[in-house]
Amino acid sequence: MLKEVRARYEKGRLVIAEGSEPPDGAEVIVVYQTPPAAENSAKDSAKDSDDELYGSWAGKFPADFDIEKELAAIRSGWKKRLEDTSG
Repeated sequence: MLKEVRARYEKGRLVIAEGSEPPDGAEVIVVYQTPPAAENSAKDSAKDSDDELYGSWAGKFPADFDIEKELAAIRSGWKKRLEDTSG
């Protein structure tokens, strides 16, 4: 089962909100927020990458290929495996 908790990164360690600590040995996934300045820089870099990649996959997949459906299936498999390993 997946649970969401808040934490703060300080001096190389994650400090999890009191009362939200996972049990010892729990496998965790970390997702973090970037500061706005870093986010804008990342967006600019991503835009440059998008421009370079635009059209590079044209004609590589059938016209009826649904990327969103395929990605959802992949993510679903990841979630199931994570839930299976966590108990």
